[in-house]
Amino acid sequence: MRASAIALVAALGLAVAGPAEARTWTDPAGRLTLDLPSGWSQETRNCDGCTFVDAFNPSRDCYVLAKPRAQAIPSARVRKILTEDTPVTDAVWTSNANDFQSVFPNDSATFVSRSLDAGGFWPVQRAEFTNADGKHIHGGMQMRPSVEIWGFCVAAAGDDRASDYDAFFRGMGTPQDAQLQTEVQAAEAAADAQAAQGQAQQQQQQQPQQQQGGRRNTHGDHAEDH
Repeated sequence: MRASAIALVAALGLAVAGPAEARTWTDPAGRLTLDLPSGWSQETRNCDGCTFVDAFNPSRDCYVLAKPRAQAIPSARVRKILTEDTPVTDAVWTSNANDFQSVFPNDSATFVSRSLDAGGFWPVQRAEFTNADGKHIHGGMQMRPSVEIWGFCVAAAGDDRASDYDAFFRGMGTPQDAQLQTEVQAAEAAADAQAAQGQAQQQQQQQPQQQQGGRRNTHGDHAEDH
């Protein structure tokens, strides 16, 4: 399967596969890093404005695409996007899956289910698909303020399970992740502080109204005083 490029990727060149013992691959364009399992190699095909990597061993293939977002997500929102149901819908998953034509020929992605891996700082959305050949395809997606990272894995031979790719999908990232984590944490803290301040102000505004309402009720309970 790795001999075929995805439809989205117009191959401009093919990098030499990395050594089997390599653990971390870094995109020369600065869009992507991959923690490769022991015994895995990678082939890289570049496209205009995105990075596509085929990571593989003799029995499994994982295709990863890192593409910049047309509009950046505010840092305080980026992690929450993946923990909510609305922004990354089943339809969004299917549309992106069908970009990987070597996995889903003729837009044959059939959505099965999705889940969330929130064990690390960067949440990973997971999804399960079948394709035209009846193969079970495992998907993983991460997001940064300006980049989306989509990955799809399939067994080239034998059977596999979704959990077989947990480490691989968690290992997708960018070379800027340390700096981005600091920025996101600061933005989240500022947003939380602003929300807490707004809630405190609202409570202060409600207190005089409650007190006034209490005084009116007191006079109403003693009508004989008038």
